[in-house]
Amino acid sequence: MMEEPQPNDLRQTLSYGIQSIWSHFEALTARAIGWWQSLDPQHKKLLERLGVTLVLLLVVLAVWKIPQRQLAPLKAKIQRERNSLQPQDRLKLEHDARKLENDARTALLQAVGGLVLLIGLYFTARTWRTTQEGQVTDRFTKAINQLGETGPEKLAIRLGGIYALERIARDSERDHWSIMEILTAYVREHAPWKGEEQISQEETLPSETPPTQNHRSPPKLAADIQAILTVVGRRTRTYGHGEDQQLNLSATDLHGADLWGAHLEGVWLSAAHLERASLSDVHLEEAYLEGAHLERAELIGAHLTGAILWDAHLERASLVFAFLEADFSEAHLEGAALMGTHMERAALSAAHLEGATLWGAHLEGAELSAAHLEGAALIGTDLEGADLSGAHLEGATLIGADLKRAALMGAHLEGADLMEANLEGAMGLTVEQLARVKILYQAHLDPPLLEQIQQWYPHLLEKPQDKKARL
Repeated sequence: MMEEPQPNDLRQTLSYGIQSIWSHFEALTARAIGWWQSLDPQHKKLLERLGVTLVLLLVVLAVWKIPQRQLAPLKAKIQRERNSLQPQDRLKLEHDARKLENDARTALLQAVGGLVLLIGLYFTARTWRTTQEGQVTDRFTKAINQLGETGPEKLAIRLGGIYALERIARDSERDHWSIMEILTAYVREHAPWKGEEQISQEETLPSETPPTQNHRSPPKLAADIQAILTVVGRRTRTYGHGEDQQLNLSATDLHGADLWGAHLEGVWLSAAHLERASLSDVHLEEAYLEGAHLERAELIGAHLTGAILWDAHLERASLVFAFLEADFSEAHLEGAALMGTHMERAALSAAHLEGATLWGAHLEGAELSAAHLEGAALIGTDLEGADLSGAHLEGATLIGADLKRAALMGAHLEGADLMEANLEGAMGLTVEQLARVKILYQAHLDPPLLEQIQQWYPHLLEKPQDKKARL
């Protein structure tokens, strides 16, 4: 006895059948396209005319014959019953049949007219799109030619090409990334970092050395390079929001660049030189700044969440109120202004922060093992739960700093000012370490440590004025 086919078997058979039909249809379509492309223009034009004529004949035939076939049963019935019908009834039925036939033809003509209109709209839209693409291509080619002009006298032409490319990138999503790659490649080609001989001796601060006739400021960033940085920084599509690739500006010389508020998320700036650059409110989330030079750069309110800054140089940079939940391992931040910055859980192992100003900074849970904070100003800094094992805090000012549950194993606290600092629950902190600090007046210590300090080093707990008077 034969088994009845299961529903799954039927579905699979149907699926295979549809796939087979579709594959045959694609093969026939490909052959037809190949055959059509192999024809010469004259034959194509002749076949197009024949095709249009044939379609028109078919439309006329369909409009004439389809209503007749639809109403043929009704007409046959009227013929069969004409002897039994009154003349006026027969005439009325024949009139109604003709009216129905004409109404059907009218409906068919309207349907054909609508179809023709839709086809016309389709080809019009296609022609318009093709024209637009052709115009974009022409504009693109012209802009590239403008960008390729060389010489100082051609600067205006190059700038015109840059802004033309910006307009195309906004208008054409398809060309956006290609344009961004062209612009960044131009920067890498025309503003590469050529080595230490490229710049003269580093400019000193006005407060340190008065200006002299021999003093020379660094050369100004080229206008076309600055224009490209401005265009890239204000593009409408950014990494993760319309872009799935990252811009590459590695090893470029961008000192003094104006990138205020620029969107450079995920950009590659490894070994780039951005000394004295204006980077306030810049978006550098998930950017790669390994070995980048940002000495004396202005990064007020900058967004560096998730950025990589291994061995980056930020000496004397201003990072006030910046968001720095990033990896700063072995970075150079000597003398940097980091007041109120957000560096929660930042990786700052072995980072150089000598003399940095970190008033009110947020370093909760930060990784600061073996970091160099000699002479740093950490007044009111939040270091709760931070890892400061082996950190160098010699001569640092930690007045009112929050060091609850911070890891201080092997930390160097010689000469540190810990007045009013909160050290409750600090891990690895010993009496020997505290014996070398400058002051512990009103510092919060765990009872066992406090008792030992009161017994052996009571002078550390004295009020600064009282201690000075006693001396």
